[in-house]
Amino acid sequence: MSIMKKTQKLSFLFAVSLMLLFTISCNGPKKLFESTKEVTFRGEPEVLEVHGDSIEIKFTGRYPKKSFPKKGFIKLQPVIVYGENGEEELPLKPSYLMGEGAEEGTIKATKIKYATGGSFTYVDKIPFDSTLLKTFISLDYNIKFDNKFEELDQCLSGNKENIITGTIATSQSVKPTDDLLNAVDLTKDYIESKYVFYFALNEGNLRDSVKRGPITRSLVNYLKENPRYKISGAVLNSYASPDGEARRNEVLTSERANSGLEFIKGVLSDNGSLELADNSATRSPDPMIEDWKGLAELVENSNLSDKNNIIDICNSSDPAETKERSLRNTKSWNVLKRSYLPKLRRVEITLKMIVDPRPFEELQNFDKANQLDSLNKKELLSYANAVTTNEDKARLYKEYAKRYPEDWAGLNNYAVIQLKDGNVNEAEQILASLNEKFPENDTIANNYGVVLRHSKRYNESKELYMQAQRSGIAEANNLGILYIKYGDYSKAVSSFEANRCDYNVALALTLAGDYEKALSKIECIEDKTADVYYLKAIVGARNGDKDLMTTALTRAVTMDASIKEKALKDLEFRKHNNTAYFKQAIKQE
Repeated sequence: MSIMKKTQKLSFLFAVSLMLLFTISCNGPKKLFESTKEVTFRGEPEVLEVHGDSIEIKFTGRYPKKSFPKKGFIKLQPVIVYGENGEEELPLKPSYLMGEGAEEGTIKATKIKYATGGSFTYVDKIPFDSTLLKTFISLDYNIKFDNKFEELDQCLSGNKENIITGTIATSQSVKPTDDLLNAVDLTKDYIESKYVFYFALNEGNLRDSVKRGPITRSLVNYLKENPRYKISGAVLNSYASPDGEARRNEVLTSERANSGLEFIKGVLSDNGSLELADNSATRSPDPMIEDWKGLAELVENSNLSDKNNIIDICNSSDPAETKERSLRNTKSWNVLKRSYLPKLRRVEITLKMIVDPRPFEELQNFDKANQLDSLNKKELLSYANAVTTNEDKARLYKEYAKRYPEDWAGLNNYAVIQLKDGNVNEAEQILASLNEKFPENDTIANNYGVVLRHSKRYNESKELYMQAQRSGIAEANNLGILYIKYGDYSKAVSSFEANRCDYNVALALTLAGDYEKALSKIECIEDKTADVYYLKAIVGARNGDKDLMTTALTRAVTMDASIKEKALKDLEFRKHNNTAYFKQAIKQE
């Protein structure tokens, strides 16, 4: 909608009488002019109402029989008059009527028959903004006779004032309760630490020298240096080298697993860590029993002259006995037996440890001392999410993004804060960039969709919501809000979760005309604000329940005195605002 210049034609727009301009050739249309003065132009509805983000202007009229000459033409030019004192005007698209015997020319017009008369309907739609709340529709019309209808040579002009008065904008009261998603914790819930213990040929139990060796000392030191790590389990994988009898190797892998399990339980118990019960550890011997895969990997990284031949043997589908004979016949057999096969007689013990986080107060002390670098990645993000003020959150998310520039979490969460603070443009720039860099990220897609909803890019917003929904994000609330903005109230109602109780759900039901359900949703809202009671009063006004309307209005005004002026101007209450009970409800003196 273009910005309209102020006009000085107030007297013309508010005049009660119709202006009549005569020219020398205007005797013909006089009858049509007189008939037009008597035609009632009826707004449907009588008051404009915002649907989605638009206003639909619709009015109808009917010419009686024998009133519209066969050669007559009329140009109807609706004009929106708005502003606090009616000082602004916005011409809408014109519409044309013509007699059944007139030539159409280049302009399409609705034909009105002379003998029977006829009806016509005018429809236009314009974007809404708040300046159009106090609105009137005036209708200018030009009448002429000619063999073609052009813009020139008009003969008579008239004006109908206030054929539609005012605008209802209840649909614009959507609350910004869109679901915005924070990255909560992108690091693992546990830390893994692997320890490998080796066995002698044909032995299933760990030697004492191994139990007292450097690997054990490393494990004990690790536990002492990380007291916040809580052991949650262990995964054991035991292996045999592929140079023994297959059945014996199967027994060895089982013995090695049992030996490793008993050993690790003792180490953890002796060092004050959680003693693992048998079912807390998983023993998973190699499915091949003999570790041919491990041998192939070791040889792949070697400089053995016949390594390709050895790898082919390892990867062969031949029986184990055949592969072992082939291996013994290779040039490098003695080297394999001495340097490679002993590395395969082992048990791998992987500890899974849950990190016991430092308390919030400790992290806060680091922050106060300007020692955020003492926080690891997991701690910095969780601390940023836990602080209470948006100012602190924004500062910490920026620090996170600076420290981890390839991670999307900090910038995503910072953009969420900006959006909550009303900085839509900044949030849009950040999320647009993130969405381009991480197009499959469902959290970013959801948040970018909310930004685009605020920017009235509804179709793009919907596409992002659907993408996030396919990834498992619950989009019922965001889609419900979006459909209200579309003006599709039935879809909005069906989109919201059935058990959701909030303002927007009640608003969608009100706009859809389901006042009984709207009231039930209002009643189940726990913390009712003045706006909630105001919506309840609108439901009462629309449903003809005077007591409900007045009681709710009184409560709303008590909670927020500014609602008094809002109610006086709101055309939802146009049938009541001059009554004593309405004035008493809003405490008007």
